[in-house]
Amino acid sequence: MEDELTCPICLEVFSEPRMLYCGHNFCSSCLENVLRKQEEKGQYTCPECSWEFQDKPTPKRNFKLANIVEMFEASQRPSSSEPKKTPGCDFCSGAAEKTCLTCEMSFCSQHLKPHLDKPALRLHCLLHPSGELTGLKCAEHDDVFKLYCSDCRKCVCTFCVVEGEHKTHCIKSFKNAQHDVKKALGENLPLIVGKLEIYKNRLQQQREKECQLKKHFEGIKQRKSGCFEKLQLHMQEYKTQMEECIASAEDQACRDIETNIQRLTQEHSDLQEIRTCLENVVAVSDPFQCIQGFLSVEERVDKAVQEPHGELGATPLEKNNPLRDCELKFEKFRSESEKLHQILQSVKLRIQGFQELTFDPNTASPKLMLSEDRRTVRGTKESQPQPDHPERFDYHPQVLCTQRFTSGCHCWEVEVVESGNWAVGLANKTMPRKGWDNAALLGYNADSWCVYSVFSSVAVWHNNQREVPLHTAAPRRVRLLLDYDSGELSFYHMATSPILLYRFTTKFTQVVCPAFWAGPGTTLTLHEASDL
Repeated sequence: MEDELTCPICLEVFSEPRMLYCGHNFCSSCLENVLRKQEEKGQYTCPECSWEFQDKPTPKRNFKLANIVEMFEASQRPSSSEPKKTPGCDFCSGAAEKTCLTCEMSFCSQHLKPHLDKPALRLHCLLHPSGELTGLKCAEHDDVFKLYCSDCRKCVCTFCVVEGEHKTHCIKSFKNAQHDVKKALGENLPLIVGKLEIYKNRLQQQREKECQLKKHFEGIKQRKSGCFEKLQLHMQEYKTQMEECIASAEDQACRDIETNIQRLTQEHSDLQEIRTCLENVVAVSDPFQCIQGFLSVEERVDKAVQEPHGELGATPLEKNNPLRDCELKFEKFRSESEKLHQILQSVKLRIQGFQELTFDPNTASPKLMLSEDRRTVRGTKESQPQPDHPERFDYHPQVLCTQRFTSGCHCWEVEVVESGNWAVGLANKTMPRKGWDNAALLGYNADSWCVYSVFSSVAVWHNNQREVPLHTAAPRRVRLLLDYDSGELSFYHMATSPILLYRFTTKFTQVVCPAFWAGPGTTLTLHEASDL
């Protein structure tokens, strides 16, 4: 207990223990001295596990550990009551060294010699002196326990053997019984030692996992804080940009309307003037003057007749279009929101745990070859000899995973080792397996969802409907994130950071499993999700 309650810095029992984020505890004063020295370097680490902190940690008092320390220290203090006296020898005033169960007496070292020297007394059972024989006597016969019943596995007195229920049982002396007990314990001892080693290893694994999880969740907290800060910044920028966009659009529209009004007013005035001229010419009775008047306005009349009737052209977009800037701000906002979505899924996965995926050989098409560990699949031109199986894809080069999902959150990654035509996705267990038509082709039925890469062109398919992903470059590594309960299946292009390709939103009602399509010359390898 004292070892567990020792401060790693001062090697003394904890004094006001305080705990860092990594879970390790130190004395309050010891930790303050260490952090004060680390502050000069500007780098903070745990003195025990060397876990680095970005900012100066603010350790909290470990109340439960403080209570344990207080109880331990109280147990180490000498009791206020008088210590028990060692029983005395029944033959002199000296202190007893042994108590004989057979004689029911205590002896000092001098009076104990006959029990050690005389052969007749050597068989007596000697114990450390206790001062009383309570618990060492038979409650029924008030006689000291001297024998051992192997059948009942209990100590008995002489009367229990002579006239009691143990007279037909296997009775042994304490010395012989001790030999049997030690033999039995000796056989079990290696098993216990082996189990202790297993528990020790498991405890070590759990402690390492605990440290990794704490470090992981500390990173998640930092990522979450960073995402929210960026979201607030982008939201403010988006709000400002939207306000500027609305104001600019209003100003531009008003200016366009004002320009149109001025133009229409001028054209209306010109037409009014031409109309007056035409009416005056028509009213002239002298033929010569009528012709002269017509010739003077003929060109203006022709132009007025041929021109469009007040048609207004579209206003060209400005170079610094506020709408375009507004869309860019919104894309940044959506990108940070997607990071928060990934953080939420990461927490779900860490709580649930990851599951290693393997290809199911019973579903693999004859045009596919699986590795021994069933983690890699390669497409071939020639069909491989395969036993017939009702779940096998007999035409399309497709394979499913052995693992099936009916709930929870799951994540896996697929690496394109050798590039060719391929598809990765998810399929219901009831997806058709036989035939060459599209009913058994991944993505071309209502039972499957996938991302296809054909001739370096990427598309998303479900129920024979094609969608263009957000990111169209052919990825070398794809992450699939399934949230069965929420009805989401997300595809990510694994670059420097995950880039969302597409997200299906549906309601899963059947057993689903990862599904793959690999053309000739294509090699796909399964991996556990990284950097979650």
